Amino acid sequence: LDEFRIGGRQLENTQHFEGSIDEVRVWSRILTQVEIQTNLTCELTGTQTNLVAYYKLNAGFVNQNNAGIITATDASGNNLNGTLTDFTLTGSASNWTAGSVTASCISCTSSMSVSLGVDRYVLYGALGYTGCGTLTPAITDGTAPFTYTWTSSDGVFDGFTTASINPCNTTEVVRTYTVTVTDANGCTATSSVNLTFINISCSNNGNNAKVKVCHRPPGNPSNCKTICVSINAYQNLLNNGSYLGECLPLCETPTYARNGNTSIADYIVRDELFAVKLMNNPTRTYFSIYVTGTKIDELINIHITDMAGKLMMQLNNIPSNKELKIGEGFTPGIYLAEIKSGENRKILKLIKQ
Repeated sequence: LDEFRIGGRQLENTQHFEGSIDEVRVWSRILTQVEIQTNLTCELTGTQTNLVAYYKLNAGFVNQNNAGIITATDASGNNLNGTLTDFTLTGSASNWTAGSVTASCISCTSSMSVSLGVDRYVLYGALGYTGCGTLTPAITDGTAPFTYTWTSSDGVFDGFTTASINPCNTTEVVRTYTVTVTDANGCTATSSVNLTFINISCSNNGNNAKVKVCHRPPGNPSNCKTICVSINAYQNLLNNGSYLGECLPLCETPTYARNGNTSIADYIVRDELFAVKLMNNPTRTYFSIYVTGTKIDELINIHITDMAGKLMMQLNNIPSNKELKIGEGFTPGIYLAEIKSGENRKILKLIKQ
């Protein structure tokens, strides 16, 4: 627009608004419901992202003689100042008057971050893999409640506002999924992830079903080769460092998003026998722990104590390769988590804020 009017029709400058106007804000993006409600009755700092113009309309003296005070200052820093026209600027009918906003909004001071994890494979075509996965952002810091806005490169999830999405595909494509999370103070953080959908079926002749495996010889893993093997033989190959699907260019091992109701855990098929990933640390809510072992559903034990050695939580015979949410009821403090699987053992320090 070459000209923007407040309180009158845009082109004709007719049908003037009868009433008081305060806190006019122009944005270049759609605000979430939480953002609108949080900042409805307070003044912004003017430095918010995508704030194009901001008129606090605080000039002059309430219902006094304000002759000559005709500038509506743009507090966004973009210098889009406005000019009052046809105001008498005296008395209470056509003048600067009292507003409804008296306090400053809580500014976004947290270091909130969001993660959808690393790029990964989604398998389909055999062994019960359906080409579906679940994406749930892991949030660090920030103040609940949170709102979510999703987009996807295929447009399927554009505009979704759920905490999780469940992308599915049975064609070999790469899709990008992005989420923007907004907390109760209007703080925002964004994360994206690429999902590569892989068909692992290479034959399905009755009792002779076969699957694609990237075979990485234990003594020479960089000399990898994609092969087609019986479903009765693939697990032995995976146990020795091979993985399902086509070989990557440098024979590196991919990350998987397994199908069904699993979360965004990083399922990594690799040479290491035992791996633990901790997310949401420090946290005000819960800790997220992902444990990967040499086999799907390998059992693990988790033992958590406070710094005085008091037992806070004991979990036994928990399947690996899944997300574990723990510590939601813990009071603020530092805790130690011992995670064991067979002879493997790791110690993590947990910080509850």
